[in-house]
Amino acid sequence: MIIRAMCKYGNQFMLLNIDNKNGDVSVVGVTNIYTTNDIYVSLEATKILEGRALENGEFKFDLFSLDTDTVVINDLTNDATGKINFVLEFDKVGTYNYKLYEDEVNANGVTVDTTQYDVTVIVGHDGEGNLTATVNGVAYNGTPINLQLPKNLWLA
Repeated sequence: MIIRAMCKYGNQFMLLNIDNKNGDVSVVGVTNIYTTNDIYVSLEATKILEGRALENGEFKFDLFSLDTDTVVINDLTNDATGKINFVLEFDKVGTYNYKLYEDEVNANGVTVDTTQYDVTVIVGHDGEGNLTATVNGVAYNGTPINLQLPKNLWLA
């Protein structure tokens, strides 16, 4: 008879396969399972409009995943100061590729920025059960990482 036992040590789990044949006990296999905590990465972009003041919610943005070919965040909007804030959650190590783009709007003489901005998040781990992240080459330390967006012009 083979007995399976799960043992935990820190953030690591071991699955032991124990053979209890003929009264003798021997370990026939060990599988290490390393677990990590999820990481929440705060990102921030700033919308700049020249020629007049921005209005709260005036511009909308979408975040599109190139890895899953889907929109992961829809209708992000700016606040009155131009800030656009969003949070991404990651539960495993990997490289995640996104495009951030402005929804096309006809905003009374404002030119629409049709640029698509690359956002690359590289998720690693520290060996202690914590995920780490780098966004466009900047290490995430709990402070929102600012993505640079160009200016829109208001044509009166």
